[in-house]
Amino acid sequence: MTFGEKLQKLRKEAGLSQEEFADQMGVSRQAVSKWENGLACPDIALLPAIAGVFGVTVDALFGLEAKYAGETQEDLPWADDGKLRAVLFLGRTLVLKEMAENSAAQEIRFVYDGPALDVSSQFSVACGEVQGSVTAGGDVECEGINGAVSAGNKVECALVNGAISAGNNVSCGPVSGGVSAGNDVSCGDVAGDVNAGGNVRAASIEGDVTAGSVTVEGDIGGDAEAQSLQCADIGGSVQASCKLMCADVGGDVTAEGGVTCANVGGNVSAGREVDAADIGGSVKAGASVTCADVGGSVRAEGDVNCSDVEGNVIGQTVQCGDVSGSVRAGVLAGCGGVEGDVLTGGQDGGC
Repeated sequence: MTFGEKLQKLRKEAGLSQEEFADQMGVSRQAVSKWENGLACPDIALLPAIAGVFGVTVDALFGLEAKYAGETQEDLPWADDGKLRAVLFLGRTLVLKEMAENSAAQEIRFVYDGPALDVSSQFSVACGEVQGSVTAGGDVECEGINGAVSAGNKVECALVNGAISAGNNVSCGPVSGGVSAGNDVSCGDVAGDVNAGGNVRAASIEGDVTAGSVTVEGDIGGDAEAQSLQCADIGGSVQASCKLMCADVGGDVTAEGGVTCANVGGNVSAGREVDAADIGGSVKAGASVTCADVGGSVRAEGDVNCSDVEGNVIGQTVQCGDVSGSVRAGVLAGCGGVEGDVLTGGQDGGC
């Protein structure tokens, strides 16, 4: 392709008429016509300005880029794998330091419109559908991602079919893997574990969750550790440094605050009151205990109001059904049969 043909092609792709292009160059329309028809050449001093209008190099104006088309750059620290990469060069040196150490990289945002297999960028990434995974030194803002996401900062996306790892917040739809975030997590259903430095809001979590405050509309399939927790069923054990509100819990419950839930498969230890249905293990509470059947013993700093208890009962005012062990109470308000000893108000009593 001649210089004139290349110039005409670039001008038409840019949507410029000969007159508009001539105005930008400070020449006549006739001069541009002669350049494109091969009847004359522009002054050499105009070549950088012409290249700048079209965003190409001076070599590209003369078709020299074709010489390098399809060639692979040597001495790069990755395979020729077809992954779309955005990287930073200092001169001819590839910069592979962390984003926090690259003030220049922090100013750059890689925007890609169209389908891509995999995307790897030292900068923030904004993209549409990605068939594979996305790795970014900054933010990731994409539509659907069929693979995993790793971001140095926040992640915002619609759908992720893999795991998410982010240095800051995560806000997304359903996630087919786990989520690890340095700050808050807000998402739909999560198929794996959730580990967050801040708070978590989710539709459901199939695995474990560790966070500050946890609010889940549906169930948690694994264990939960949080300052405060509100959800439906929990398949594993729960540890809360504040209060716990949930439905059924498959394992043990430990909370520094109060516990309000349905059935608990294991033991319950709470710093304040316990309000539950059936409890498979023992109960220890810093305040009152209100529950149905208990598979172990009950020890409360406050009152105890339960159905049948398979172990001992200790509390202030105690009202319960059958007790397989002993009862020690400040006041025995009523009970069924007690198989062991009964001590009330500092004296032996009976039921």
